[in-house]
Amino acid sequence: MKLLKKDEAVKLIKKRHGEKKLGEQAQFLNGSAAADLRDAPGKYVVFGIPEDIGVRANLGVPGASRSWIPFLKAFLNVQSNRFLSGDEIIVAGELDLSQIQESTNDQALVEKLRRITAQIDEAVAEWVYAVKKAGKIPIAIGGGHNNAYGLLKGCSQAAEKPLNTVNCDPHSDFRTLEGRHSGNGFSYAYNRKYLKKYAVIALHEGYNSEDNLISMEITRPDLHFSFFEDIAIRQTLSLERAFEDAYLHVEGNYGIELDLDAVKNMPVSALTPSGITPENARQYIHFFASRSIPEYLHICEAAPENLPQPASLTGKLLSYLTCDFIKAVNAQL
Repeated sequence: MKLLKKDEAVKLIKKRHGEKKLGEQAQFLNGSAAADLRDAPGKYVVFGIPEDIGVRANLGVPGASRSWIPFLKAFLNVQSNRFLSGDEIIVAGELDLSQIQESTNDQALVEKLRRITAQIDEAVAEWVYAVKKAGKIPIAIGGGHNNAYGLLKGCSQAAEKPLNTVNCDPHSDFRTLEGRHSGNGFSYAYNRKYLKKYAVIALHEGYNSEDNLISMEITRPDLHFSFFEDIAIRQTLSLERAFEDAYLHVEGNYGIELDLDAVKNMPVSALTPSGITPENARQYIHFFASRSIPEYLHICEAAPENLPQPASLTGKLLSYLTCDFIKAVNAQL
């Protein structure tokens, strides 16, 4: 873990007289991250996963490695007030994947990228295991959706049982076990018994293969899914009903996944002109974070530089979503 030091964070904070920002109230780790985690009073551990190797291993467009800094610039400058103080937040830093990321910047073969993705799995799982053993809730920002596997593995091993999870995503990411990449994090986690029940909201009919749909149907007792076309086009299913159905499926110890590929016109690895709105994404996070105490939050696939718009807009949405999650959980504590 590449820890974010307080003096580094302060440089990103825009101070104003009479105001307090989250970055001024949040906690930061020093020395041994694992030891600090145990002693820190904060409940939430926010960290970045700066990689796009899993996306490229899935033949996708790179860029998901660059969302952590735009997120930090927005998140640290949120007002500390009656709605969210920041005292309960530990801003840990980012997983140190720089050497691995740089080693694949050439035109690495898919087979190599998939082997390296499996190495990243272990780094994510190890860190998440430490966070959970310290009694904290991990909030992972950035990277490809391949990192769902490491989050599920780390949480499952800490709890000594499989987890459930809910995902809002145009793609099921329940594809063939063909070597690790961003399209099969959940199928690998299910196969290795880190994942039990899985619900996917707002799948896009045209972006899930027939073989994949058949595989999902075979797994039906443990897998629930709804389609975006039913929600937004045919309007035979309301978004709220889709949330309720998914919640009834995963009710219990679940994590929350949001692939920003689901949000229309977001700069991501799989840009879509048709999808949920940013407000829908916030509603989704709030709904699931307010029904139970989630095991973790994972917001992935944002690639701020993949569209000619300010990266700050992407960072600000990531910040809104993170704050929505923490507020909803805080209301239950």
